[in-house]
Amino acid sequence: MNSRLDAFNLNRCTSLDISEILYIKAAGRYTEVITAAKRYLICKHLKQIESELVIFPVFLRCHQSFLVNTEWIEQVRGTIIKLKCGKELTISRRKKKLFLDILDSTRSEIE
Repeated sequence: MNSRLDAFNLNRCTSLDISEILYIKAAGRYTEVITAAKRYLICKHLKQIESELVIFPVFLRCHQSFLVNTEWIEQVRGTIIKLKCGKELTISRRKKKLFLDILDSTRSEIE
């Protein structure tokens, strides 16, 4: 199974290891892939990226605009996700229950 995602930075294609991705953010007709080191742009909608990443259960949709890599989550408090790098993302009220249920079930499988 390919655990890499192709992304662009300064018109150069880079193959990113899935584990390096902190979160993925919708940016109009594009999608930004954020790692600890850089931001990359992909010429696809977030929904397309989400369907490609369905084979990686570490990615969860927490908001209309975000997919988060659950391996980078340090804490969830209310509707705020705090990542290990210090970045905070919002969980939409509509997606909160499903997000937390899936997050709990994936973490209990790991332990």
